[in-house]
Amino acid sequence: MSQPLSMPQLTVGIRSVSLATAAEFLVDRLIEERVASGLTNQDPTLWGPQAQAEAARRLAWVALPHTSRPLLATIDALWSELHSDGIDRVVLAGMGGSSLAPEVICATSRVPLTVLDTTDPGEVADALAGDLERTVLVVSSKSGSTVETDSHRRVFAAAFAAAGLDPAAHLVVVTDPGSPLQRIAEEQGYRAVITAEPNVGGRYSALTAFGLVPAGLARADIANLLNDAERHAPLLAADDPANPALRLAAALAVGHAAGAEKIVLADTGSGIVGFAEWAEQLIAESTGKDGTGLLPVVVRNPAAPGFADAGPDATLVTIGPEAGDGLEESSAAAAVTVSGTLGGQLLLWEYAIAVVGRLLGINPFDQPDVEAAKVAARAQLDALHEPAARPAPAFVEGDIAVYPVGDWLPAGVATLSDALRALITVTPARGYLAVQAYL
Repeated sequence: MSQPLSMPQLTVGIRSVSLATAAEFLVDRLIEERVASGLTNQDPTLWGPQAQAEAARRLAWVALPHTSRPLLATIDALWSELHSDGIDRVVLAGMGGSSLAPEVICATSRVPLTVLDTTDPGEVADALAGDLERTVLVVSSKSGSTVETDSHRRVFAAAFAAAGLDPAAHLVVVTDPGSPLQRIAEEQGYRAVITAEPNVGGRYSALTAFGLVPAGLARADIANLLNDAERHAPLLAADDPANPALRLAAALAVGHAAGAEKIVLADTGSGIVGFAEWAEQLIAESTGKDGTGLLPVVVRNPAAPGFADAGPDATLVTIGPEAGDGLEESSAAAAVTVSGTLGGQLLLWEYAIAVVGRLLGINPFDQPDVEAAKVAARAQLDALHEPAARPAPAFVEGDIAVYPVGDWLPAGVATLSDALRALITVTPARGYLAVQAYL
């Protein structure tokens, strides 16, 4: 079975005196405006009239510690059915919010879960190399039309058939009600189709079927996870200075107002494996829009580059016990420390980032740039099939072609090393360079 998902009380500490003082004033304002209780009551007006329609169908996550409980019996029954058929290896196919939370839950619980969140042929081949007779593929897609995840489904279905197995007996689907994936699964008679709460966005879906089904089938203690979240829910719902979600939101918003547009996250022995990567997506997708937001940067520990040498444009956040609680003091003391249990931390960060959206004046529940990026990517891919529209590279070095998109590449540059130097040179001192590698 699993290891316990427990740690001491859920707390947020603010070490910087100036940050703490400014955050206290902001917390008082949030209390006066009854933001925590309003969020708990799923008030869609908290983010302004333009966000109201979207928020009205994205707030069911606050009640998940209670409303997800019926899933426990469903998951246990499905596990028993699979176990009786000798199926005990769980592979999860999902992207982003559909895979990050169950990966954290299982890694923290020390139970095996193979996660496919890429179309990298090597990783897909490794997943297929396991004992297929003992394998169930959990296909998780909120929309039911995620291209990468559907590719995994089709590849595994073909592999099951080639091994002389009934693909339907080895496929479980988690999706929103009425999605194309639900229709396919029901038409083809898959082992199980479990629909998730539709009024929860992907990045807030840790305690929905998307997080609980794969983790539960892998034998993580998901009942304890829900108990943990439910135990902390009253504290996070309180309009009170002790509410850690209000304290965290206020600290991040005050830092942002002072020019800290980045959050550097480091683990200090929390015991929660991969939590910063889950928080990274929650922060980036919820706040990065309309030219405003917080850029999350995950580092291994407080001694890692990017944390110890961070500049004034970053708020340093540690996840785990504060330095001094059995840990050596880092050369860069964190401005904010967040400690607590996994279920509590999941709910805490969801509350806090929703409140940060209000404080920054943005809607934390939409993702306009995600769709814009998809449109731009499709346009780029389409252009590759039209030679006349295909841009010419500035130069080619070995297998690498360099395209001068924009005006960053000086005339005459003809080597990869010089091109990289030019790219770094035009990056602002407190800016950042994103490396986006796609197969």
